[in-house]
Amino acid sequence: MFDKNPNLRHVNEKVTYTQEQYLELLKCQEDILYFAETYCYFQPIDHGFIHPELRDYQKKILKSYVNTPENRRHCIVMAPRQSGKTVTTGIFVLHYLLFNTDENIAIVANKERMAGIVTGK
Repeated sequence: MFDKNPNLRHVNEKVTYTQEQYLELLKCQEDILYFAETYCYFQPIDHGFIHPELRDYQKKILKSYVNTPENRRHCIVMAPRQSGKTVTTGIFVLHYLLFNTDENIAIVANKERMAGIVTGK
């Protein structure tokens, strides 16, 4: 385990998965909605950790994000304020980094302090 946080594994730590764990990983990799509804939580300011209750349009957004790479490049979401875009995109970013190797994701904003770079390396 990682020295500073016992819940994190070290970078080169060898892990042996059971058949059940391996099948669960495959299921999560193949179905982003299953991954989101089973393993994703978020923490609102005034509550503990809760599962996001995805609306139909959020499910549609997630499915379009994980479509083929050629189509994903041309995905634009036009949605009003307070419609769950951040939670939906956060789920996709987490899924993408967990199940792809050597990938980078840039998160941009109109102010430098609001933006960041997330790396899967």
